[in-house]
Amino acid sequence: MSEKVYIDNRGWKYKVMEDLAGKFCPRYQKPGKTGWKTCHGFGHVESREESEAALAAWAEKKGMKVVG
Repeated sequence: MSEKVYIDNRGWKYKVMEDLAGKFCPRYQKPGKTGWKTCHGFGHVESREESEAALAAWAEKKGMKVVG
C-alpha cells in the first residue's frame, strides 16, 4: 500500500504511521524538523485503512495537498 503524505499551507506534513503497540494514527512533521509527532484528536486504531480514511477526510476539509 502506498502511503499518502499531505501538506498544509504552513508546510507541515501529515501521514499515518504505526506506533510501537502496532496501532495506527496520523502524525505531523514541521518544516525543517526530522521527527514526527502524534496528531491528537484522531486516536490510535487497529487498521491503517481506518486511520488513512480519517486523515484523508480531515485533509480534504482543511484544503491540504497530497505530496506523496
